[in-house]
Amino acid sequence: FSRRSHEPFVSLNCAALPKDLVESELFGYEKGAFTGAVRAKPGRFEEACGGTLFLDEVGDMGLDTQAKLLRVLEENEAIRLGGKRPYRFNVRIIAATNKQIEDEIAAGRFREDLFYRLNVVPLRVPPLRERPTDIPILATHFLKTVCERMGKAVKTWEPGAVDMLVAYDWPGNVRELKNTIERIVIMKEGEKLGAEAVETVIPARSDVKHEKHPETESESLSLREKLARYEESILRRGFAATGGNVSQLARKLQIDRANLHRKLKSYGIK
Repeated sequence: FSRRSHEPFVSLNCAALPKDLVESELFGYEKGAFTGAVRAKPGRFEEACGGTLFLDEVGDMGLDTQAKLLRVLEENEAIRLGGKRPYRFNVRIIAATNKQIEDEIAAGRFREDLFYRLNVVPLRVPPLRERPTDIPILATHFLKTVCERMGKAVKTWEPGAVDMLVAYDWPGNVRELKNTIERIVIMKEGEKLGAEAVETVIPARSDVKHEKHPETESESLSLREKLARYEESILRRGFAATGGNVSQLARKLQIDRANLHRKLKSYGIK
């Protein structure tokens, strides 16, 4: 929604490149700047001008490059390797890392002044296990895109399969979820994927136990009884996922807190 939304979005994975190449990728280089530089190449700052530069895994950047990046950000201009004339840029910086930067600073591996320069608006992305309501949405999205990419008919999840996906703690977060779904699509035939399809690919370290979905436990139950069991199942999983935080659960389920308290008490959950 910003004024930069139609401008370039350029990214650089600082961990994926050798440390001596990060600088040339960031700032660009002139022809002949080093062996193999057969032509001039603009840097990511130039490519992102007017838009956004995303520095992924910035915590893996070497100290020498960190010092140069800090200077560039402070002066709002950079020089290509082998160049003499600086160029100015207008770029929004987004930086990400999976490291605890405070620990890296204490160990002398990350510059404190660069951290304060980058840490204007900190955004924490919680792990997938802390946002279980996202899992069914992501699982459905990945299932559709993986099937389409592989040229297969789009499959659908059965409720028991989704329950198992929600119950697992996903230490590898969204990337692990996506890879797991791709594995399921490759290994399992049929249009519908049930709990048994998930059980074959969830890692052995998982303590997830499959429980039959409450809607299908008994055909003799009335609609009211089935809905009550389904509601109880949702509340129990949500209560466990939020660590018993009723306020947080009420926000996730979009329900009045007092009403939620009554429901939890009626089902013996709290």
